[in-house]
Amino acid sequence: MVDSLGYGKPVNVSFPLYERWLSKHSRFLNEDVIKSIIDSTPEEERDYVNSERFKVKFRRKKNGDIVTVVLWVHEKDQEELVYKGHVQPLM
Repeated sequence: MVDSLGYGKPVNVSFPLYERWLSKHSRFLNEDVIKSIIDSTPEEERDYVNSERFKVKFRRKKNGDIVTVVLWVHEKDQEELVYKGHVQPLM
């Protein structure tokens, strides 16, 4: 969501996600990539689970194969917090 000055809410990655999941996938994902994806995903491409939470799906190359990355985001008043992630092979 973009405010009147053209800036969106800050995107943060939860510490458990960073520590456990992101460290496992650091060869093809990092915190900056995640923040950029969330920041640039238009509202119509966000899959809202409820009024505060949504999922974003995108593709990345991992070890020569294409995978789908799913990120779950909690949209708060002051930030968008990425709290869960999943990588699945492209079928």
